[in-house]
Amino acid sequence: MPARTTVLPRLTKYIARTGTPLKTSEMLQMAGRAGRRGHDVEGSVIIMQNDEEEPSFGHRILVSRIDGIKSRFRASYGLTVKLLQRYTLSQSQSMLERVFGAFCWRERMSKR
Repeated sequence: MPARTTVLPRLTKYIARTGTPLKTSEMLQMAGRAGRRGHDVEGSVIIMQNDEEEPSFGHRILVSRIDGIKSRFRASYGLTVKLLQRYTLSQSQSMLERVFGAFCWRERMSKR
């Protein structure tokens, strides 16, 4: 859910009571929620310091290489029908061209 400001209380995620450091891509995905499309020019991300994590831990995540981000978005017939019920054909096409999956596809095609 987009918000003007995103607060990350820690850079560790807990799965079955085991703490695992966030990957850079996971942190960027959560931080990417800052700033509401069409409303805000920019968003803010606050990473809170806590007693369990050293400041260098956060720095390492921020400057690490981004591991591959993959889009799970799939344009289905149902999505297409819903878009066309609400928007014109050109508006629907424009929206589908702006999704992350389309960006990834264009990037792959340009490298061939």
